[in-house]
Amino acid sequence: MFAIFLSLLMTFSHADFTIAPNLTELQRKLLLKTLGLGTLSKNLTSPRPLGSDSGIELAFTTELINTKNIEDIITNSQAENKLFYPKILIGKGLYKSADLFFHFIPYTAKLGISEFGGMVRVNLYQSETNPFVASWNIHANSANFNNQLTSRNVGSDISVGWDWGSYAIFAGGGWATSSGKFVGGTQGITDTGRTETEDVQSERFSIGALYKYDIYNIAISLDHYVEPVYSLKIGVIF
Repeated sequence: MFAIFLSLLMTFSHADFTIAPNLTELQRKLLLKTLGLGTLSKNLTSPRPLGSDSGIELAFTTELINTKNIEDIITNSQAENKLFYPKILIGKGLYKSADLFFHFIPYTAKLGISEFGGMVRVNLYQSETNPFVASWNIHANSANFNNQLTSRNVGSDISVGWDWGSYAIFAGGGWATSSGKFVGGTQGITDTGRTETEDVQSERFSIGALYKYDIYNIAISLDHYVEPVYSLKIGVIF
């Protein structure tokens, strides 16, 4: 099932795009806020800790970044104001109250994005009498866009959730920062002709829901920086 789902994601993904040349400082920062921050880790797993005895999660996700605000900076091959790409997610419970997640975008010549990163989640509070859970998340990743922009992104947020066993809802907020290197030279995209580095930061807000059946789960979320990022995950926990 997972192989079929991944194949479908790869088939229908469209993140083949071109970046306009001669980007000004303001355009470079807007591009970095939209694409760099947009690829950060998403909160798509159960609010409760995975657990240290087994606690392994394998999931395939798909993310959609709204690029309407940068339509004069990038041109999508589908002539649509969005980028749609898959990710593979692997999670492992370290202790009863801590989890570690890794994620990456599978390589394909069709996509203009490559990415890898991870997140550490530490459980702050879990009630024994109601479904409320609170966690602290620290996340970091690196992404490459058409070998013209490389971003390194970090962030931290507090997430809260209500987990009723078969289904859960969750929300969170925090901050994120991105440092991007824009290639210069004859094939570059900067208005100065030199390789330029920009730094941006933004508040981060997210909301989502998850449904569980046996060892399987499906989740959706909305993350907002400058523009919204929509995510869908199908996973299994062993």
